[in-house]
Amino acid sequence: MTRKHIIVTIAVSLSVATGFAFSRLYNTDVGFTYYEPTFLPPGISIKTKRISMNKYAPTQVEQNFRTEDWVYTIREYRAIQEIGDAEQNYDAKSIHPTCSIENSPKMTKYRLCHWIDYDKIDVHEIKFIKNGTFIDIRIPTNTSGTISIEDINKFIDSFHKKSTNGLPVLRTNGA
Repeated sequence: MTRKHIIVTIAVSLSVATGFAFSRLYNTDVGFTYYEPTFLPPGISIKTKRISMNKYAPTQVEQNFRTEDWVYTIREYRAIQEIGDAEQNYDAKSIHPTCSIENSPKMTKYRLCHWIDYDKIDVHEIKFIKNGTFIDIRIPTNTSGTISIEDINKFIDSFHKKSTNGLPVLRTNGA
C-alpha cells in the first residue's frame, strides 16, 4: 500500500466518523416512535417543536400550541403507564375537570377531559397510546369556542409516524 492510499483511507475514515458523530448529535434517538397529527381542529396550530431530555424524566418530543410557554402541548414519550380512568362525565362546558373514556372511529381508545384554566383558557386534554408511544395532549382555546367530538376523533386518527431529525434538543439536569 502506498503512502497516498494510506492518507486517502485515513481521510475517508475520519470523514465517515465525523459524519456519523454529527448524525447522532442532530438526529437524536428518542427510544419510541414519534407521531404528528395531519389534522388539527379549526383555529388550532402548532407553533414549535422540540425534543426534551432530562436525567430525571423520560425523553419527550413536544409540539407546542403556544409561544409563551410549554403548558399546552402534545407530549410524546415511551408508554410506561395507562391512559387512566374516567368518571364518564365529560362536559365540553365544564369549569372543573370532567372526563370520559372514548373510542375513535379507527378504534383508538382515549381519555378525554375538559376544564377551564384561569377563567379564560378552555382546555381539552386527550391521552392515548399508539404503538407503544404515550401521547398526552392539552389543547387551549378561548372560552367562546369549543372543539367538537368529531374533530377530536379526526385529530386522534390523523397521527402518523414522523422523524425527529432536525428537531432542536433541550437538555436539562432537572434543576
